[in-house]
Amino acid sequence: MNKRIKYNKYDSGNAFFLSIVAPQVVGLAVMLVLMLVASFAGTSYQNLLANDFIYAGVAIVSQLTFVAVFFWYNKKANVNWVKATNIKDKVNWLNIVLCVVIAFVCVFGLNGFVSLFDELVRLVGYKADTSLPLPLNNAGWLIFNLVGLAILPAIFEELLFRGIIFNGLKDYGKNIAIFGSAALFALLHGNVSQLLYPFILGVILGFVVYKTGNILYSIIIHLTNNMIVVVYNYIYNLTNPAQQATQMPIWLIFVYIGAMIVSLAIIFVIVKFCLRKKQQKTMTFDDIQAGEEPTQQQIKNVPNNFMKYGIIIGIILWILDFCLGFMG
Repeated sequence: MNKRIKYNKYDSGNAFFLSIVAPQVVGLAVMLVLMLVASFAGTSYQNLLANDFIYAGVAIVSQLTFVAVFFWYNKKANVNWVKATNIKDKVNWLNIVLCVVIAFVCVFGLNGFVSLFDELVRLVGYKADTSLPLPLNNAGWLIFNLVGLAILPAIFEELLFRGIIFNGLKDYGKNIAIFGSAALFALLHGNVSQLLYPFILGVILGFVVYKTGNILYSIIIHLTNNMIVVVYNYIYNLTNPAQQATQMPIWLIFVYIGAMIVSLAIIFVIVKFCLRKKQQKTMTFDDIQAGEEPTQQQIKNVPNNFMKYGIIIGIILWILDFCLGFMG
């Protein structure tokens, strides 16, 4: 049987549901296994996590789960993921340079505005944890962070959200695909402190994929963004002692807002007028050979409840984090 070469809105729902639920289930299973191991070893779960190798493995469980979810779902759904996610082997070098520029503008131009949001939720009593989940005090941890927190998320979060989910949501139109996949991407992060920036970044990545028709460019932006954050935190940890939070001066608020406006304007110009789009024929169901794609009638007969379930679970996890933020 020929593999499908196009995702639909039900693929989006299924993929998002798995992206929300699978890391929680796998994480819980790993925790239970480690608790049993600790019990048999005559130690505690906390002492077991004191081992760097075990702690590092636990910290990247979610990312490894995304890898498994992506490949398992495409195999189960009989999808040719290379074609369906719009991975093009030919890239434009100017586009690559522009994508790197976009990533730098995102990190350094929007970071101040995001810190305003963190300051706001802190003022209402929420204790935001903006630190990275792994240590960054030596070269070994730097390399592990780059692999586990930069490379893996950049590839597989993009394949899931700008690949399956974005392309599937295009059944509802361009704007739903871009903003909907960005909102789901923000919801995936499951906490208040990582709500605003993933949404803004998700919108930008969606526009880039829509404009270029190539998911490799969103991967490049996501990868560069993550690597900048990891390297910046590594340098900061080595050169700056721990400092207590101080109140943000009023003038800095206007600087951050101005930087955000200028940054978004720069990104808009780059995406709208500078990124080159490869001309390609828009695919319709009539263009696809029988057996490769489900028919419109088959799609109508498939329930789309998993998107709703995934959103509900994501909102519950977000609310739990918000409540725990006031207790921590």
